[in-house]
Amino acid sequence: MPLVGGIVVAAAGVKHVQNVGERSNTTLDILSVVLLAAGITAFVYSAGEFSTNLIAGIVTLFAAVVLLGLFAARQLKLEHPVLNVRPMASVRFWPACLLVVVSMMTTFSMSVLLPLYFEGAYGMTALVAGLLILPAIACNTVTSLALDDLRQQHPELPIIGVIEPTVRKVVQSHCPDVGIIATKATIQSDVYARLLHNLDPSIRTSSLACPAFVPLIEEGIIDNKIMDLTIRYYMDDFVRENGFNHLILGCTHYPMIADNLKRIYPNMNLISSSEAVIDEVEEVLAVRDQFAEQRTEEDRFYASDLSDNFIRMTDRLTEGKNSRIKLKKMEE
Repeated sequence: MPLVGGIVVAAAGVKHVQNVGERSNTTLDILSVVLLAAGITAFVYSAGEFSTNLIAGIVTLFAAVVLLGLFAARQLKLEHPVLNVRPMASVRFWPACLLVVVSMMTTFSMSVLLPLYFEGAYGMTALVAGLLILPAIACNTVTSLALDDLRQQHPELPIIGVIEPTVRKVVQSHCPDVGIIATKATIQSDVYARLLHNLDPSIRTSSLACPAFVPLIEEGIIDNKIMDLTIRYYMDDFVRENGFNHLILGCTHYPMIADNLKRIYPNMNLISSSEAVIDEVEEVLAVRDQFAEQRTEEDRFYASDLSDNFIRMTDRLTEGKNSRIKLKKMEE
């Protein structure tokens, strides 16, 4: 059926879709096609060989760089190149291309590789694998929906969310205009703006989704021009057009780029959701008289999985402190 449908659509397109552009007689440069195909093939092959044969991986990677370099050099000489590489000379264009690559890698890993891993390594069904990656896509929304239910099931525990402490901190600061940056899921849920308006209807909010921040932070791309350019790409017009001077970092990743934001927008007052949660925990412990009398043990972080990104981010957060990371299997 899909094949028949495709044939029908193609036939209808040939009959009814008209070419409104001007036709030009150009020739396909065969050498460019060969160099591009060989370069991409060598690059993909090298990526697979690094884990099994390091020397072969290095050799094929070098060959890929040479072939793709020759391809790029040839495109600069052709009147009608197969791929116009001149825009890559722009300092605004190539970081954008890199961000697209990083975003696509993240999307591919979430939508394809993780389900394959869950199904192949753990023997899960496709339904269970899909449900497992769902919280990672809409973590803020799921957290906000689950918080009330958790509090009802465990009234004896002081369960603290992320959003409510941040909102209360903003209201207590008497901020007339507040900007909110977060992931797409959080911005689309409108949870920050809704809670702020419920507590203080006079507060004017402006919200912006910054989806590229998280993958860059997790890859450790923080203290360099790429992150600064990404921040400016998302936020320059947003800050200028809305005129606020208080900004909510509505994702637990975003405090990692607080220094970048302060450097680019020195007059901006940053409101960290992480700091608001810490303040809330401190108040709850004080009321319940649960502070430890003396600190005797080192910091320990328990995680269900220890990825390189997690270790790198933890090392950054605990730099100069006596901390140790342990892997603990989470029981079902």
